[in-house]
Amino acid sequence: MGRPVIPLIITDEEQDELSSWVRRRQMPAAEQQRARMILLSTEGLPGRVIAERAGVTTETVSKWRKRFEQFRVAGLTDAPRSGRPRSIDDEKVADVINKTLQSKPKDATHWSTTLMAKETGLNAMAISRIWRGFGLKPHRLETFSSQPTPTLWPRFTTLLGCI
Repeated sequence: MGRPVIPLIITDEEQDELSSWVRRRQMPAAEQQRARMILLSTEGLPGRVIAERAGVTTETVSKWRKRFEQFRVAGLTDAPRSGRPRSIDDEKVADVINKTLQSKPKDATHWSTTLMAKETGLNAMAISRIWRGFGLKPHRLETFSSQPTPTLWPRFTTLLGCI
């Protein structure tokens, strides 16, 4: 005889969301495990059984159940951790992105990390992280466009006249 098990009560929307978390492939494994623990808690299973099925300790089940009761689904995601604060603010990141997308460097066809670093005052690694974070690849152009040189301009005008 132990303490009586009180099943966790969740709404249908929460049930659907947690079920989708468990099925989703691109979901962090820790969050899937937490969703699984909460779903098992709704069935009225004891904490030790849930812990056994989820592969965690009973303390872990208790922790996430309490977090869910307090914050609902939002409480199952990772909380911000302590550590060094960001040294590059959002305004500087936006500046790098805008320059990458809307301008070209002088005497070059595209931005490199070193050129952008000199332009913005950041280091090349920071530029690389920003570009990677936003999926920017200025060195990989799908189309090449440049101003025609004076010797090519007459050929372009004659070609355009024929079309």
